[in-house]
Amino acid sequence: MFLNEHLEKLEPYAVKVARTVLRREWDKVKLIPVLIRLILDELTPQFIEFFMPDLYDFVDFSIKPKALDNEFAILFPESKSEDRRVDKLFEVYLKNGKTKWILLNVEIQ
Repeated sequence: MFLNEHLEKLEPYAVKVARTVLRREWDKVKLIPVLIRLILDELTPQFIEFFMPDLYDFVDFSIKPKALDNEFAILFPESKSEDRRVDKLFEVYLKNGKTKWILLNVEIQ
C-alpha cells in the first residue's frame, strides 16, 4: 500500500510535528491544516505521485521541490474567514530543465 511505503520516512518527521504541537496550544480544528501543510512540505513527491500521476512523470525529483510560502502569501493574501482548506505553492524542476510553479490544494471535509 502507498502509505506503508512511506511510514519510515514519516516517523522522524512525526516526532518533529509532535514537538511543535506540544509547544503550542492549538485547538484541533486549527491544527489539522497546519499538520497537512507540514506533511505536504515533507512528502511533496509522494503527494504528486498519488494524486497527479501524469504530472509526476514530468517532474525531476532529484531536485527537491521548493515551498514558495512567501510568494504564495503575496499572490493569495489570506482571507479573514476560517475555512478548512490547505494551499501550498511549490516550485518544481521538470525533466526538460524548466521550472514550474504548482499549487496544491487540499480541502478538509
